[in-house]
Amino acid sequence: MTESSPVEWSELMAHTAGDEALARELLALFLNSARRYIDDMAAAPDGETWRRLAHTLKGAALSVGAPRLAALALAAERLDDRGSRDRTVQNLRVALDAVRRYANGI
Repeated sequence: MTESSPVEWSELMAHTAGDEALARELLALFLNSARRYIDDMAAAPDGETWRRLAHTLKGAALSVGAPRLAALALAAERLDDRGSRDRTVQNLRVALDAVRRYANGI
């Protein structure tokens, strides 16, 4: 991974046994799911729901080799200040957009 790369391609390829088509498909599925997780986090009615969604997003990001997004999801999972949620959701969306741009370029 280069410093600016939002996806560790080698990590994603390891999860797909080197199958590039499967890696692209997995990444596309991830992008749709991750967007929904983040949207649901923005509307989370309580801390438990917020943490569950952040945890799920973290695992999904790790499974496609998106370490920056996973790190932000981990920070969100540990967040207990309701006032910081809007900023956190915005940061997650920015990181997800970076993954989307990466996916569009492969």
